Amino acid sequence: EDLLLRLLLLLFLELLWLVRDAEMTCMRTVAAAHLLLAVLLAASVGVGATSASKVKLVNNGYEGVVIGISPEVSERDAPALITVLKTMMRNASKHLFQATRRRAFFRQVKVVIPQTWSNTAYDEAATNENFMDSDIRLDYPHPLYKNQMYTEQPGECGEPGEYIHLTPAYLTVDKYSKWFGSPGKTLVTEWARLRWGVFDEVGYPGDPKYPLFYSASSSGASGRVDAASEEYSPNCCSDAPIKGIKRNKRPGGGITCILGPDNLPDHFCKFYPHHSQNARSSLMSYPFIPSFNIVEFCDSHTHVPFAPTKQNDKCNYRSVWEVMLDHPDFKDGANPPISGEPDEPSIAVVKQEAASYAVVMDYSGSMSTNNRIEMLQKTAQRWLLHEAPHNSLVSLIRFSSSPARVLAPLTKLTDNTTRQALANMILTDTTGATSIGSGMRAAVQVLAGKSNKNMLLITDGEENESPRINDVIEEVIQARICVITVAFGTNADPNLETVADRTGCKAYTVNDNDQSSMLNDAFQSTLTRQPSIALQFTDILIYESPTKYTTDSSVSDTFTVDSSVGKNLIFRLQTSSKNHVVSPPRLIDPDGSVTSVTDFDDISLVWSVTLPEAKVGTWTWEASLDKDKFNSVKVSITARQRDPNAPPITTRVWVPSPATGVSAVTQNIKIFAEVKQGNNPIIGAVVKAIVTQPDTITAPPDEYLLSDNGVGADSIKNDGIYSGFMTKFSAVGRYNVKAEVTSTGKTVANNGAAPSGSSGRRRRRSTSSANYDQGEPEPCCGSVMPLDEANASPTGNFSRVATGGVLKVTEIPAAGTDGISPVKVDDLQVISITMFSESLGANTITLSWTAPGDDLDSGIASAYVVRLSPNFHDLLEGSFDQAPQDTLLPVTVEDLHSANVFRESGSKVNITLKFTRRIAYDQPYYVGLQALDETGNKSKVSNIVMFTVEEKLEMPQWALDKMQKIRMDTASFKNLKTKSIPQTLNE
Repeated sequence: EDLLLRLLLLLFLELLWLVRDAEMTCMRTVAAAHLLLAVLLAASVGVGATSASKVKLVNNGYEGVVIGISPEVSERDAPALITVLKTMMRNASKHLFQATRRRAFFRQVKVVIPQTWSNTAYDEAATNENFMDSDIRLDYPHPLYKNQMYTEQPGECGEPGEYIHLTPAYLTVDKYSKWFGSPGKTLVTEWARLRWGVFDEVGYPGDPKYPLFYSASSSGASGRVDAASEEYSPNCCSDAPIKGIKRNKRPGGGITCILGPDNLPDHFCKFYPHHSQNARSSLMSYPFIPSFNIVEFCDSHTHVPFAPTKQNDKCNYRSVWEVMLDHPDFKDGANPPISGEPDEPSIAVVKQEAASYAVVMDYSGSMSTNNRIEMLQKTAQRWLLHEAPHNSLVSLIRFSSSPARVLAPLTKLTDNTTRQALANMILTDTTGATSIGSGMRAAVQVLAGKSNKNMLLITDGEENESPRINDVIEEVIQARICVITVAFGTNADPNLETVADRTGCKAYTVNDNDQSSMLNDAFQSTLTRQPSIALQFTDILIYESPTKYTTDSSVSDTFTVDSSVGKNLIFRLQTSSKNHVVSPPRLIDPDGSVTSVTDFDDISLVWSVTLPEAKVGTWTWEASLDKDKFNSVKVSITARQRDPNAPPITTRVWVPSPATGVSAVTQNIKIFAEVKQGNNPIIGAVVKAIVTQPDTITAPPDEYLLSDNGVGADSIKNDGIYSGFMTKFSAVGRYNVKAEVTSTGKTVANNGAAPSGSSGRRRRRSTSSANYDQGEPEPCCGSVMPLDEANASPTGNFSRVATGGVLKVTEIPAAGTDGISPVKVDDLQVISITMFSESLGANTITLSWTAPGDDLDSGIASAYVVRLSPNFHDLLEGSFDQAPQDTLLPVTVEDLHSANVFRESGSKVNITLKFTRRIAYDQPYYVGLQALDETGNKSKVSNIVMFTVEEKLEMPQWALDKMQKIRMDTASFKNLKTKSIPQTLNE
């Protein structure tokens, strides 16, 4: 009877929860907000970040903003798109001015239209603006974001994003602006991510780090929580309650939300804010709300520091406004508020033209060292004869002592005769001093009057004669020339990276022990300066061999032609000597058919063949050699998109650090590689970063396995961006970075959710009524990009290669020291708690996390320090080591070994710890940990997890099942009652 009375009492309390008013508020508590059994992350501000953007904030106005329109976008929509883009930027400027409290607006914007658009009016020719380097990109939809505006942002707090993406449909179809917010206002949110490196202050359905709901509790200055005041809130930041309603979206489950095992609404529960609000912040939470009031960012007064948002995770609990004020745009009082109203943006439509190239070559005496001039000659000739685009303009300039000599003025590459004439002008005679500035000045003069101006500057020495780089750099910048620099050896002028950086282009280095590959990469990079073309006309590098030296009589290898490519396959084998390859190389297709490669160019020493369409499968190439170990061969293979309706798989690699140099002592250096098919992320590939050491080191390149797992260096799981840390530094100098991508049997393209019904999407909120199922997609994405395995497309076998340019390292850890700590654990979870009992003599807590490495994400961590406290502040960075002794949980080496915690970085680990400290029921507690390496270097404090233990009656399983059945029946009854009451979001 006692058990039955208790059961009835609990059911009555459940009924009260179910029938209470459904309206919810997202509100800032007086002191703090905490998360029940969910993750709060602490992160440091990122350093050393760069982007391709040339935007500057000058006297409160942003100048140099570039909007690029993809060549995949149809020209038939051009007039409407250009009109709405201009309207978006004018409105965004007003919203930005208000959101920054009169500190910033958009002054000067250029819209770059594709070169293939032939019937669209434009204001002027583009200079160095192009789609691939644009800040805002108009392109076809992403399979997960669909028609939402989003920012590709793989970095840390304070680091710039890559670009803002928006779609033609978002700009021109009314329903998308109703769902996702007006373009002008939403752009300000995305600009904050792109420019200042801030993050969302909102939750996502089912996200393990950034949940849609959390338990908001009042706390005092000590950080201890008053559990009695606990309530459920949507995860956001605001200066006043965000009013709205929550609804269950479980198929067939009615509209009343159900609590999950963590006593929060489960992942089927959605929050629908009303259109009318009193709050003024935050644009990082709900920019889509039509309310005219939500126009600000949260600052230190309105910030919710303990809400489980990505902003708190990445930015160490700081508000968006505080991070903004640390950006150079506003730091130390820069660009203070202005009293007057800003001018409307100047918006010009520009069109890219074919690139003009000035190849500026060092012919000083030092270039005779290590066959540098011979390798420059052959690589430049190969580029002219085989790779430089048809009808492009090329000039050849040589410099040593001043003045430089123009070998050829700008010459259009119209036929093979023209190409050969230019190639024959590149000789190998060297003499004199080094005046880099004279070569640069000659290029400025040659390129005068052109629009898309590019200089490829190749040198091996430090300047020793005027004019010097600093004498002419301002002339180059004023002429708006992109300068791609190539540094031969270790003595090349340190200003080369500065030149590339200031002109918004890449820097490369060429080691004497691997010249042909690195130099070829630099010449290949010039092709990206051509106007963007549709993917189906892009040559994609699917295979590249290392430079092969051998005494064998033959050499061979296999390569894969995948189903996404195969048109216009070009095979090229380059050799260091005409007589080294004794007979035509051979290509063997998957069926065994042989193609002889008979075309040999005796100027560039290249064997080549073009196949109109190559079969899918594994191919083999073979070449017979003269056994001379001092000569070499190297093979590269490109192909184009096979099916016009199926995009090819592509990859790119980059290191977000300034070209002018980065310290490996004070900064963690990340490598990113993106793999995608069109805009669809490729999941489950093997991605390796290949890092070549500076020229003083003869060791083989270092390899790093990059991951797309959402932990460590990686920001979002399953987004197709693979990330990792560089941890091996042999010397100060220039490091070259490449990426090699191969598939596995589990590699797929993430296509998003499978369509269902007429629209295939679910509505987050209604614009006018309580109908919450009219096609609106879920918001995307927090810490995980959802993967619908049933709708994903297997890629089949494929491989890709990409180059990332040079990384200049200015400082490395001292020899014999270990200055690199383990990476921060950012996915700590509390799996279970067992309360103190006389039989156990202790409490137990089971924790789970992804193992860090000894050096960041490489190797195995050696120890862990775990703390548990009722005071959140005890576990913060800076307080963790000084926290009271009773917060330490006993963790021995034997415990870690028995739980198999000492595992390679990236492995999932679990451990159950015993402790005697009494745990009170319904009292929030916090757990965090640090990882240590073998020399005692400590990681940053992990994400901090809150848990409470509820005092519950022990019940048999039949009683629990009965209670759940009554709960569901009561919810169904409430749903029927609610359906008869009209509700709207326009309250």
